[in-house]
Amino acid sequence: MTRWVMVADLRRCVGCQTCTAACKHTNATPPEVQWRRVLDMEVGTYPDVKRVFVPVGCMHCADPPCMHV
Repeated sequence: MTRWVMVADLRRCVGCQTCTAACKHTNATPPEVQWRRVLDMEVGTYPDVKRVFVPVGCMHCADPPCMHV
């Protein structure tokens, strides 16, 4: 069985949601199902607040191949 993985470099992620769209397209999930999403978080304290985007995987595999990269 072929197993695929999606790797995201957090230093380059701009929150565009392309990984979410690619996952939906590849797996042909219905509109209400979202296996991959990108969290939009603010870290730090004022005035040094930064915006960080964190891609989150589907978390439905018993032994996810993406965790071993």
